Amino acid sequence: IERACQVLHSESARASTQEFSGGEPPSFNFNGWGFFGNSDVMYAKMNVDSMGGKRLSAVAEHLHREFDRSGLTTERFRRPYIPHLTVWKMSRDRDLIRNINANRAASAPSVQDEINQLVKSYASAAAAEVLGSEQPRSMELLAMKEKDENGEAIGVFAGGL
Repeated sequence: IERACQVLHSESARASTQEFSGGEPPSFNFNGWGFFGNSDVMYAKMNVDSMGGKRLSAVAEHLHREFDRSGLTTERFRRPYIPHLTVWKMSRDRDLIRNINANRAASAPSVQDEINQLVKSYASAAAAEVLGSEQPRSMELLAMKEKDENGEAIGVFAGGL
């Protein structure tokens, strides 16, 4: 974590983030829905072809190269960056879901399956739907790798913009 923080606070990383945050505030356009993991996380897809999407992707690529040079990447980390806005995380409601499932008939589908089916049917129907745009005042870059005692993903390293 200490080495990751050093990379985030390096002169090269600062120059990249200053280039991103300098000038006109970025505007991010969102259209369509996507899922991470076993559909545990639903997100709004960012339009990476917009100016704001290109700027954010450039910062992510730069930071990725810096982490790679420092030997802090793994095969898992080398997956393509997907700019997004997290909308819903099933893990946040783990206790509620567990309690609901405990009171269901054994033959009934789990509440996760029903929620996922509902969300996926809506998401596929609205796959190309324009969801809107956002001009953030600040952002955090997180790597969600480790999990806490409740199975909740935690940020291994972070940096603010």
